[in-house]
Parts: sequence; C-alpha cells; structure tokens
Amino acid sequence: MTATTAAPTGTRRVLAAVRSVILWLAAAVGAACITLTVLALAFGVRSQIVVSGSMEPFMPTGSLILVKDTPATELEVGDVVTVPRPNGEGLVTHRIIATEAPGSGPAAARALTLQGDANQSPDPRPYTVASAGKVLFVIPQAGTLFGQLRTPMGIGGIVVVAVAVLACYGLAPRPGKE
Repeated sequence: MTATTAAPTGTRRVLAAVRSVILWLAAAVGAACITLTVLALAFGVRSQIVVSGSMEPFMPTGSLILVKDTPATELEVGDVVTVPRPNGEGLVTHRIIATEAPGSGPAAARALTLQGDANQSPDPRPYTVASAGKVLFVIPQAGTLFGQLRTPMGIGGIVVVAVAVLACYGLAPRPGKE
C-alpha cells in the first residue's frame, strides 16, 4: 500500500465517523420531537418549560414538564398542576394544598389553593378552574435545550446540522472511486 492510497481510506473513515455522529444526534432530536408529538395527539399531553425556582427541588428551573389537562373534580391535594394566572399573565405550576367547590360558578369548577414547594406561603388567591394541567413527568434541564432550539440561534443550529448531514452524504466517496 502506498501513501497515496492510505489518505483517501483514512479520510473516508473520518467522514464516515462524522456522518455517523451527526446522524445519531439528528435521530435523537427527531425521536424526541416525534415522541412529544405522539404523546400530545394520543393522550392530550403537552410540554412546558419551568422558568422559575418556585417548585425546586422537585422541578428545577429549566426542566421540561409533561402535563395533561385534567378535570378539576379529579384533582387532589398534593397534585402539581399548571393553571393560568389571572389577567392573562401566563401560567403558574404549583402544588395543590387545598381544594373546594367555589361559592358560585359551574358545579365542575374547583377553587384550588396552590403553593410552590420552595415558597414560604400559598399563592395570594385560589385559582377557580374547571380543569388544570396535571404534571405527569419532569425531565430536568431538557426544557433549557428545547427552549434554546426555539431561538434564532437554535434554529440556525438545526439548519447547520441539516446541511452537515446533506454534505456528509453528498461528499461520501462512492464504492470503487477514491
């Protein structure tokens, strides 16, 4: 074997290894996206990102949580739920410390008194809801990753990976051609 034939073989091995790593990363991200989509469609589960430390250590900031919309009549003290804040100020995810039928409103509604695990006192007012997103699963730090993928830099990274995958296959030497 001469030095001229060793270089393409070594280059081919490096290119194959790079291509393999890129494809595995792309497959992992794709599998995660497909799994979340199937869960959402089949079971009514949705994902959310934890943005504060009020539920630490149970839910660290940056966690990805999977929640399922659950009728208020099925919720119990101790459940962790996500409900809308008053006046459309986003969502809050805290633990139920008390539940009762509201004085007025639909029979299926409940007034939920919530408190973050890291908070010293309950939220100022109960949340009256007919249903709430019950937390089913917590994936620490995954929310940070998924949150970054939604930024312009993250989208740019996805494009770079896609181009890299295409380039690896476009530049792959054909069998018998070196």
